[in-house]
Amino acid sequence: MPIGLEGSGVVFLAQQSQNFCTDSVHHHHHRRCRRHFWLVLFHGHRCIGLRRQHRMQARTQQEEELLWEDLFSNPSDWQDCRRRKRTSLHPDFRHKGSKAPLWLNSMFKPHWVDPRLAVPGPENPLEEVLIREHCVKEEIDLAMDALCRMDHNGFTPSDALYITILKACSKCNSLLHAITIHAHVIRQSTDLSELLKETLIITFAKCGGLVHAYNLLEKVSLDTVNTWEAVIDASVKHGRDIDALNAFYRMQMLNVAPNPHIYASLLKACSNLGNLEEGRWLHTDGEIKGFASGPLNAVALMDMYSKCGNILDVENIFLKLLQGGVSPWNAMLSAYVQQECWEKAILAYRQMQEEGVTADMLTYTTVLRACSLLGEEETFSLERQSNNGFILDIGRGLHSDIQQNRLLDDVLIGSALIMMYGKCGSILEAINVFEKYPELDDAPWSALISAYVQQGDGAKALVAYTKLHECGYIPDVHMFVNCMKACINIIEKEDAIPGLSLEIGEALYEDSLCRGFAVNMLISNTLVNMYGKCGNIMMAEKVFVGLPQRDLVSWNAMLSVYVQHGEVFNAFFLYMQMISEGIAANAVSFVLILQACGILAEHENLACRQLEQSRPVSIQIGHAFHAVALKEGHGLNVHLCNSLITMYGKCGNLAAAEAVFDSTLAVDVVSWNAMLSSYVENHEAGRALQFYSKMVSHMEYPNKLTYVIALQACIALADQEGQSSKAHALDIGHALYTDILLEGFFSDKVIYSTLVSMYGMGGAVDDAEAIFNKLGPKDLILCNAMLSSYSEQGHDERALHLLNEMEKDILVDEVTFVCALQVCSRVGSIHMCRHLYFKIISAGLDLSSNLINTLIHAFGHCACSRDAEAVFFQRTEPYRVAWNAWISSYAQEGDFGMSAIAFQNMQMAGIMPDAFTYLSLLYICSHSGLVQNSLEAFESMSKEFHLCPSIKHYAAMVDVLGRAGNLKKVEDILSLVPTHANLPLWLSLLGSCRTHGNLELAKDAFKQAMDLQPTYAAAYVLISNICVLGKE
Repeated sequence: MPIGLEGSGVVFLAQQSQNFCTDSVHHHHHRRCRRHFWLVLFHGHRCIGLRRQHRMQARTQQEEELLWEDLFSNPSDWQDCRRRKRTSLHPDFRHKGSKAPLWLNSMFKPHWVDPRLAVPGPENPLEEVLIREHCVKEEIDLAMDALCRMDHNGFTPSDALYITILKACSKCNSLLHAITIHAHVIRQSTDLSELLKETLIITFAKCGGLVHAYNLLEKVSLDTVNTWEAVIDASVKHGRDIDALNAFYRMQMLNVAPNPHIYASLLKACSNLGNLEEGRWLHTDGEIKGFASGPLNAVALMDMYSKCGNILDVENIFLKLLQGGVSPWNAMLSAYVQQECWEKAILAYRQMQEEGVTADMLTYTTVLRACSLLGEEETFSLERQSNNGFILDIGRGLHSDIQQNRLLDDVLIGSALIMMYGKCGSILEAINVFEKYPELDDAPWSALISAYVQQGDGAKALVAYTKLHECGYIPDVHMFVNCMKACINIIEKEDAIPGLSLEIGEALYEDSLCRGFAVNMLISNTLVNMYGKCGNIMMAEKVFVGLPQRDLVSWNAMLSVYVQHGEVFNAFFLYMQMISEGIAANAVSFVLILQACGILAEHENLACRQLEQSRPVSIQIGHAFHAVALKEGHGLNVHLCNSLITMYGKCGNLAAAEAVFDSTLAVDVVSWNAMLSSYVENHEAGRALQFYSKMVSHMEYPNKLTYVIALQACIALADQEGQSSKAHALDIGHALYTDILLEGFFSDKVIYSTLVSMYGMGGAVDDAEAIFNKLGPKDLILCNAMLSSYSEQGHDERALHLLNEMEKDILVDEVTFVCALQVCSRVGSIHMCRHLYFKIISAGLDLSSNLINTLIHAFGHCACSRDAEAVFFQRTEPYRVAWNAWISSYAQEGDFGMSAIAFQNMQMAGIMPDAFTYLSLLYICSHSGLVQNSLEAFESMSKEFHLCPSIKHYAAMVDVLGRAGNLKKVEDILSLVPTHANLPLWLSLLGSCRTHGNLELAKDAFKQAMDLQPTYAAAYVLISNICVLGKE
């Protein structure tokens, strides 16, 4: 019912009185027919009668204008009577419900009706006008409804009208409506005009209906370049790059000349495929046709060469461009960022500014991304505060340039700034940028959450996610991924509760499913990683297996989980399954597999240190993967080379590690650290320190990890016998301490803990204590380092005092108990040992092999072999180290009989003795004076078990024979020593010579001791006493 006519009814009452005369056709006068029409308009109790419509009007001008407005607002409620009207008295339009009529020749018709109806008449129906209006407004559904009414009223749409609707379909990306129009056109006429065919194909292409576009293209032969351009461009846009190239070949067969836009689309297809050869051919063909020099195709060529990894060709094309505005510069900057040449990107921006080229939004977002990635690399790889601060200063300069160019209001630039500050470690500046946007969308929120995750502050990232929900913004995929990474950050913290973080992560996953990201690859891969960090390998496997499709990132995520938890064989099997399913491994895959090889080598070396066949198992697997990586073309990848150096170092093959290092073209600080660590792990402390000196001379700046490894080398050097080694280690360590202060690592607790250990191992306990006291709050690692220093240098009272202080404020760990038990061993306090044993059980550490072995040793040194035996038999399956500890526990009591029984039980249990087993037996024989037993044990060591005696074994034999006075046999034993004896051996021999008065042998032993350590006072005292006794 039109507005203003509510409650009224329109009734036509026609009374006709006709008098017909039957006069002659030629002469009779006929009477005019008279018709009287009465229109009664009921409105409440008022009734107005009109004699003729053109003479009397019941409606006012305002009421009629409302009716016309209702006609154009709700055309489906009105009937178009123009085609079927017989006389002018019939209305042109009639309301379907109220039957209200409208005449085009009405005196009250508004002036705007005729322009909206175009040319009124039966050949131009109202629906056609409405269709065009709806198409302009992109109201495609209403346009289709009007088309249906037009068809129902018997009007045939023109080609121009079809083209108008198809163009609206293209704008609205409505493939379904385009297919409907195609069917409507075919139903109306099978003979389509060329223009309509072209428009149909272009519409199908732009709406993503490439199957329909190609089918129609095969049925018609069009030589218009616009059609081919649309099809090729849509194919590239929808990931059908090969189809785009095939369409280009067919286009050439039909002799259709391409335009620059087609070449740009084809170059993008080559970029997506990584097809450098096809891209070069297009480049050559474009140069022949004169298209390659234009800015559009030059930018496309630069992008293609960049994505194919050929940065030199990108630079050559860029240098040939004399002009072209900011677009070529943006392409060059983007190429540098893609190829990880971030420093070059920043330098290119500087050159761009010097040449007066005005930067745009894309320029700043690209350069800010370069700063972000460079800052991230500095944070996690170089870790040097000076470099990171320099990059942050560059970012601040970019921020200032953006403000001067008045681009700071752009949300994408703001998000890039937040990301840059977050990656460079300035979270406060990131928050300041974030707060300057009064009306935010989800992009700055995502950048802020990413910045919190980058700084390891997962809790604040989750709080920001909660506020995002409160503001009514809908998170995207990347936001869910960052929030799940925030949960991983919380899990990785020492005080984290994995169960709570896991629940949050699972809730985020459920939220992502509700948001429509069902089985999203990126989210699922992060979920696998999160379960791995929580230690829930089973759930990680379940998510991985449940993926309908697995990309390379999925396989690498699962590989990473296995490697993190030491499941090396599962990692190997997963790699084999990945290859069998046709997934080619990348550099990340090989890095993970090589880490698995390194873990396997550590397990082998820990379990069977004396067996030479243990290391080749891991090293052979590592060699195989090295060969495959080279074959796959990853030999120049610096991350892979660093992993190879680490793997060969863990396998004990320093020559192979050095070969990889020397063959690496672009070594970085990680490469130097890997090589340093390999030297230290293989007990080559001297070579490690020489390599550090070489690193500094090559102008490679050390980072935090470099100093930690170098200090560990000093600790290993100080652990060697001789005061000269300790003094040398202390001098180098003190020089390293000076460098650390110059580099700005003033409060790094990892470095300072290593420094405390270095000074403690070198005997400079006071220096270690000074560093320890200089730091503020003490953590567990620092306290353990100080406790170990006290223990190493025999400061038992200080050690016990520190232990009491630690138990008040710090939750002690396995290392703490090991150091405390070593102190108890020297003090001989059985009560303290039992107290620590109770603490170990209370802390749930009674299953630790290292701790149990130390506990057995401690009870043995306290002459309490029964407690040592009780601890030993608590293990369900004792292994060799535990057996050795139990055997040595009888040394303090000198009970060779019980140690011999334990030795026999060990062999009966299937555990073969090693060098440490026999060393314990020889020490017991030495303390008990059992010469014959010691000779039998020494002989069976090499004959029965093929073990080569070490210097310590020879020293034990010299001690037991020297105590017994059998110096002749001592000389025979010394003749068998394959290398130079150590200082304790010669001191032991000097003591025996003093006891038995053998001056000649004493002089020889003294000479050997002076060659090892000329300033050792005990040797002088012994030889002096021997000389005095000889004179007497």
